[in-house]
Amino acid sequence: MSDFSKERVFGLDFVRSLAICCVLASHSRVFAVYPDEFLWITFGGWYGVELFFVLSGYLIGTILIRQIINGFDLYQLLIFWKRRWFRTIPLYMVVLTLAMVSKGKTDFAYVFFAQGIVNGNWDILPVSWSLCIEEWFYICLPIFFLVMGLFHYRPRASCFLAVVFFLVFPVFLRVLQYKAHVDGLDVSLDYIRKFTFRFDCIACGLFLAYIQTCTNYMTSWVQSIWPKFLGVVFLISCCFYYEAPLLGMGSVRNNFVFVVLYPLWTAISCGLVLLSCLSLPPAPLMVKRAIQFVSVTSYSLYLWHLALIGLVKGTVFSTGPSAIAIFWVTTLIVGGLSYMFIERPFLRLRDVCWKNLWGIRGAVS
Repeated sequence: MSDFSKERVFGLDFVRSLAICCVLASHSRVFAVYPDEFLWITFGGWYGVELFFVLSGYLIGTILIRQIINGFDLYQLLIFWKRRWFRTIPLYMVVLTLAMVSKGKTDFAYVFFAQGIVNGNWDILPVSWSLCIEEWFYICLPIFFLVMGLFHYRPRASCFLAVVFFLVFPVFLRVLQYKAHVDGLDVSLDYIRKFTFRFDCIACGLFLAYIQTCTNYMTSWVQSIWPKFLGVVFLISCCFYYEAPLLGMGSVRNNFVFVVLYPLWTAISCGLVLLSCLSLPPAPLMVKRAIQFVSVTSYSLYLWHLALIGLVKGTVFSTGPSAIAIFWVTTLIVGGLSYMFIERPFLRLRDVCWKNLWGIRGAVS
């Protein structure tokens, strides 16, 4: 399927473009004369990343769950990994190499997405913390399914256990990490939020995929209830993120609720937004094309945008509306070129490479 084909789901494109725009808008506050006055925009950036997680869990979960139901084996696992890594690693390695050269640092943990595990920092490529979470999820989830197969679990039971495990176990780990933080050990709240095995937000997307694939969730009752639930959960998330004076809980940045529950609330909200986008009203063709472009290039936009912020800050237009406009335009142009000349060739190569190396017909598209 072409990236700009008529078969694309407009709602999913809208969700992905919304997520990356939230991240770009959040980081654009550095161009303000007094960035701290716009600290509230950071909430949108965090929300955008959680939305990416949920969307990734939903899309990847849908693929894997369907394969589990139809029969999942080592060959299917290799195909899955091949497709994921051809999609994510080439551009990541290009950006990582340039980051290492520009900063004069070398850390091979980044090559294996182990920087959060080995040294607990993301200084060379700050945006890589979220990529580590996703890549390790791609590794762990299908292996979990294979293990369940060894114990002869039924496909739907395996899917349900995967949802429960990847929702509950990361929260349990964060509770232990938060206890270590309170006890004065070297565990920061920022590290806990960026912990490599924080899979619960992605698992919320997996839960959506499970509901869609294994149950009949599209009933009139669910369609009438979830929009109201979305509003309630979103308001609760906002209250706990800000000072929450009515709740008397102080700043959430130093609160147990942030560490343990905030990502779950965010993921639930984003998941419900995802559901809402499955049936969006028709949009003008130009609007759909613009949203498709941002959606298709979102991975490139995400990887390049922090470096472009540094470049724009080094010009005479370092602050103000002009700097913001230059940053957005430059990011969109670089993202489009990056997709065209790096991402897309590897997307075309992955099937050809697989067929040539393994002699397999009809590789999974």
